[in-house]
Amino acid sequence: MRPIKAGTPALNVLMVTPVFPPNITVGGGVAVTCGALVDKLRLMGHSVRVISPSLGNVDYGTSQLYPSFPVMFPTFRNLRFFHESIVAADIIVCPDNTVMPFLLFLAHYHNKPIFFNLHTNVRQLLSMTGVFGTYVSGPACDWWIRLASRMTCRTFTTSPSYKQVLLERGYAISGVFSPRIKLAVFEFDSDTSEDIQEARRWLSNGKSNLPLCLYVGRYSHEKRISLLARTMPPGVVLAIVGDGPGKAGDDIAALHDPANNIFVHRGMVCQERLRVLYKASDFLVSASSFETLGMTVAEANCCGTPVLVQRATGFNTQVIDGENGFLVDFESPNITVDILSAFRNQPRKETVLKVSKEKRWDADLPNLEDEVVRAAFIGADKSQWSSGEISMWIFMPVIFIFFCMFKVLTFPFNTLTHVANNNVATLYDKEKPAPKCSN
Repeated sequence: MRPIKAGTPALNVLMVTPVFPPNITVGGGVAVTCGALVDKLRLMGHSVRVISPSLGNVDYGTSQLYPSFPVMFPTFRNLRFFHESIVAADIIVCPDNTVMPFLLFLAHYHNKPIFFNLHTNVRQLLSMTGVFGTYVSGPACDWWIRLASRMTCRTFTTSPSYKQVLLERGYAISGVFSPRIKLAVFEFDSDTSEDIQEARRWLSNGKSNLPLCLYVGRYSHEKRISLLARTMPPGVVLAIVGDGPGKAGDDIAALHDPANNIFVHRGMVCQERLRVLYKASDFLVSASSFETLGMTVAEANCCGTPVLVQRATGFNTQVIDGENGFLVDFESPNITVDILSAFRNQPRKETVLKVSKEKRWDADLPNLEDEVVRAAFIGADKSQWSSGEISMWIFMPVIFIFFCMFKVLTFPFNTLTHVANNNVATLYDKEKPAPKCSN
């Protein structure tokens, strides 16, 4: 490892992520974070290499536990690729992913710091797949990710409320990073009233005069979009914008019901277009009880749009009742009354913008890119678990077990479906911005 000294102008950063722009139909929040982090680090003068199924440069497959989510496999090709890339890196950055044990092993072996960016409540996600997920794969993955959080140089997550949940479950969390890394595009005020009115007509299918609620994001069962649709009062339009894989996405698309003012607009939109959609809506809504942050709340508030969201982890970090939105329980028998009350007491745009700028919950939180650079300069010798001989002896049987799970047991019911294309730019290390989603 080349020496890293204070004042060194550039670092070699390796990012290993299951999702990356522009392919954000699954894992959108993680993908956008990784894309924004790449751009920020390059603007700071650092070199960034990205390994991701979204770029086609690794072998990956699918899992029956979460169909269509890309699962990186520990094939010999991938392990050799990881090894070569880690040797050349000063720091490894990775969100939750299936090859974390192998990345940790190689990082510790070569005494390289690894920065863990924890976005997903994996245990809760797996518990929604059935009995096996609730009692076997969910607790097992939770145990492993908890252990991984103690074997990294730094582990950061997305909100103070989710950090508290993780601490109570025994995780080692270094801190929370500010979402401002992804918010700049939503702070622009260049959209015309004509653009906003056109967006409102599109969202409401021409019913612009009716109150308009907007859901944006992935079409997946854990977001409880069906529950959201059932709770809308008569005379209120619900516009659902986004996309999702397979049956989950098809089920949400089937909610389209013009007679009851529910309009499904399937397809991911770029952030510039999303900004206009927020401004065209009266409320951003979400019934999800699953969020680790709920990035759409911060985005909508930056546009001056209040929110009406489930009282849940992540959301309750951001919402000040009556000022930038309302926290409700979409399973409550009084939810219709609560929604109508929210419209009667809708916060003014000026109030929402003031909260967004002057009462930021993340005002004292660090920037993710700064924490990555700081971790690189601290180095692997300051990791939360020694990278010495004892941890390597522990790693060896763990790696063998995980390798057997993939190769012999195909755990958790994985199927290798995509092989790396050696003709693509294997390490996505060109000096250009991360690709964006398209309209």
